Amino acid sequence: MIKKLLAKLNITLDLENVCEIRLRRNRPIKYLVFGKYKTYKKGGVEVIATKELLELAVGLVTENSYYAFEEGFANGSLGRFGAKISLGGKGVTEGGKLTAIRDISSLNIRIPRNIDCVSKSLARDVYGDGKSVLIAGKVCSGKTTFLRALAAKCDEPITV
Repeated sequence: MIKKLLAKLNITLDLENVCEIRLRRNRPIKYLVFGKYKTYKKGGVEVIATKELLELAVGLVTENSYYAFEEGFANGSLGRFGAKISLGGKGVTEGGKLTAIRDISSLNIRIPRNIDCVSKSLARDVYGDGKSVLIAGKVCSGKTTFLRALAAKCDEPITV
């Protein structure tokens, strides 16, 4: 699904190991592979995320109905196309709560990766003794992947 979205944006990437794509207005498009950001290029030239490209991306992600998805974005991110999509821009608040994002300046796509057997060996350590555990790590180090795999192995519901 992400591949189709990117094709409509005229972005061609081999997504096999990509876990994040960043479109930031008037800056080169970046993507994250194995913990390192790379610059997206066409014909050896950096591709810049223009205002028009961002508008097109938001339109495609929201099916041209931003307001239908506004609450999801205000809560941090939106699950679409099998990915986690978040926006950056000027926040609009009401009663101290973020209600909308205006003047969108960035769109970030996080692509989840499923790694088999990640949780098997650590499941006992994490929830075996009933203590709280903090999962910390760098961006794209596998925190969410680990927690999803762990939850899939649980016989009883747990709160993450």
